[in-house]
Amino acid sequence: MTTYRELTINDLAKLVKEAAAAINWQAYREFALTVYGDKAHKIVTATGEEYNDQTYDDVVNYVNVFDIEGNELEPDLSLPFWQERVKEHERRVKKNYHGYYDKYPEMREFDTEDDEGVSELMHELPTLDNDETEFTFFVNEPPITPRVFIAE
Repeated sequence: MTTYRELTINDLAKLVKEAAAAINWQAYREFALTVYGDKAHKIVTATGEEYNDQTYDDVVNYVNVFDIEGNELEPDLSLPFWQERVKEHERRVKKNYHGYYDKYPEMREFDTEDDEGVSELMHELPTLDNDETEFTFFVNEPPITPRVFIAE
């Protein structure tokens, strides 16, 4: 027979911390798979604070994604996220530089460094801690989350 005990405040604090870790892992995992694809294995990130108009905002300083061999990955332009960005870039170039589009093919080149897509996605990521410590996530290793049972 299984016995139960009342949930203590310490149990609850641990539960909240573990749930937050799972939510953070899920967000960073989704980011890595969206931008870098299935080769994404390890995610290293740091968050901190940025001065903004007499206050400090929590920000993601960087997100680096590595494959299973430890090589830093470049964005995978074959992914739907990037295909949409490339098409939008081509539409913008044709519209704004229509007279030069055919004359200067280099204008058509898409550069992930110049694109705002990744920074927009990074802006949506949860900030983890404000002491600029690096955090590591593994795409296929979710954090352990407790199982809690409640009465129906």
